[in-house]
Amino acid sequence: MTFVTPKSPRRFLRNPGNSTYDINTGCAGSQDEGAEVNIIDKTGTEDDMTYPAVIPCVDHPTLTDRIEGAGGLNWRYYASQTNGIWTAPNAIQHICEPLGPPAQCAGSDFTSHVVTGVNGPGQILKDLGADGSGNCNLQPVSWVIPDGTWSDHGGPSLGYGPAWLSAIVNAVGGVYFDSNGQHSTRCNFWNNTAVFITWDDWGGWYDHIVPPIVPLGSSQFGAGYLYGFRVPLIVVSAYTQAGTISGPATGFNADFCKPDHQTSIYCHDFGSILAYTEHNFQLQPIDQRGTGYADKWAMDAQYIGGNVPLSEFFTLTTARQFQVIPGPVPASCFITPTSSCFPGYTGPVDPDNDANEQ
Repeated sequence: MTFVTPKSPRRFLRNPGNSTYDINTGCAGSQDEGAEVNIIDKTGTEDDMTYPAVIPCVDHPTLTDRIEGAGGLNWRYYASQTNGIWTAPNAIQHICEPLGPPAQCAGSDFTSHVVTGVNGPGQILKDLGADGSGNCNLQPVSWVIPDGTWSDHGGPSLGYGPAWLSAIVNAVGGVYFDSNGQHSTRCNFWNNTAVFITWDDWGGWYDHIVPPIVPLGSSQFGAGYLYGFRVPLIVVSAYTQAGTISGPATGFNADFCKPDHQTSIYCHDFGSILAYTEHNFQLQPIDQRGTGYADKWAMDAQYIGGNVPLSEFFTLTTARQFQVIPGPVPASCFITPTSSCFPGYTGPVDPDNDANEQ
């Protein structure tokens, strides 16, 4: 079982110019709402005269298609906004299948697998049994996205992102907290679940590693915008040795993975999570046509000898015991947020509340 936290389905599409909380984006967006995005071209620049802004709605095979086609597998995507910029499935035509007006994603894939609304980010805790119900409904593959209130963004965020994340990891480990202390979820996910925690940007910290240039060819879009500042990745599982740090990496194509000719480098990207999931569930790879989706161009997919991306994190053969994270906030506060839980809470905020800097 796998958690991943991507932000957008195509990295070369920029956020919409209108960043209000209730804007329809993706396939449900419209020019009238200001939902167009600028295209970042092959040189890494934006030129509206050459490439006019477009509605970010694309259609191509996705990991969710492979999961559904595998038999016996299922997936779920948890987010606060149905048509928001942090709800990636709404940008895939065959998942969203918008109807309207007003336009809304109405496809069977979307309505069956995408959990949104005010309590979207809290539903994951219910499905992990952290509401005390004992209902254990975690799907084999899940994406979990915070709303702006529980994100690590600045601005109106209340700063409870780490507490929300801790509540989820605790629930995977079979534990939740309420006002009376620690309890068992009565679910058993720790021994067969890998949690991948990552962010969509680098937080403003300086990075001394020069981003590598991927040899996509000068005529392909995305070549100038594939890599930038590094972002953190935390792997939590029963089969990951505590304190494991990725590296040193060996067996790489030196020109591709060693931008400053180091003897070792941490060489993963978002596509590594896709490739790991494909391998873990023995799914048909997404990129069958050589069109360069993220899992093909994942940096660690360039290993010589057929390395499995992220495999260095899973070195234990016997599951280690879960270590509870002290719960500063009851799980119920994230399931049904109230002002008594969080003084000053007035509801979810715009998830991209720092986007106005543009």
